[in-house]
Amino acid sequence: MLIKPPSRTDLHAAYEAAGCAVCGLLQRSERRYIDATLYEHVTDVKWRGEVRESRGFCPLHTEHVLEVGRSALGVSLVAADILKTLRESLNAGGGGRAGGWLRSALGSGSGTASALKPQRPCPLCAYLQELGRVYVVAMLDDLATEEGQGAYARAGAMCLPHFVAAAERGGPGFESLKRHQERAWAQLESELNEFARKNDYRYTGEPITDAERDAWRRALRALSGS
Repeated sequence: MLIKPPSRTDLHAAYEAAGCAVCGLLQRSERRYIDATLYEHVTDVKWRGEVRESRGFCPLHTEHVLEVGRSALGVSLVAADILKTLRESLNAGGGGRAGGWLRSALGSGSGTASALKPQRPCPLCAYLQELGRVYVVAMLDDLATEEGQGAYARAGAMCLPHFVAAAERGGPGFESLKRHQERAWAQLESELNEFARKNDYRYTGEPITDAERDAWRRALRALSGS
């Protein structure tokens, strides 16, 4: 699929959502990728070759395909293609009858194991990784403008992996992002500390706010991405 930067409208809409704006954009792109490849472009020869070499998707994206995928037919065609390749690899990996004593000494299954293993990364992982870099650059460009800074003032914390990517990229927009990130981290840290304090028996009479109750979930996503 084509990789292109988001529009300013899409960026600012992502700022309004909870959590990392880049993660939010990637989640939407992931759903579009699954629908497009397994529903509309399942006959694309290049993509079919990539997913065949990767032996399908990684466990995480396999679950996402099961959750949001619309095409049982598309999945069936791709899975049958992969299984055919794996069956052929069972014989190709053994190297025939010649050299049997060497295979016995080294382990006859080593060639088969190599042939069965994925030959390339999960295609959805690779697509989202490249797209994430494009989104980070677009976001930094936007935050170099007054309009972008005003829109981002309402955003939550950027996840750590994407913030590191933004730091590596640098540029004028990163200074604005860094100031915002420090404030967002401080707010989240305060909510976590308050949640812990209010769970102490001495302060159980103090009500726990919704933000404090949900802080641990947001903290995990902020540290790992989602």
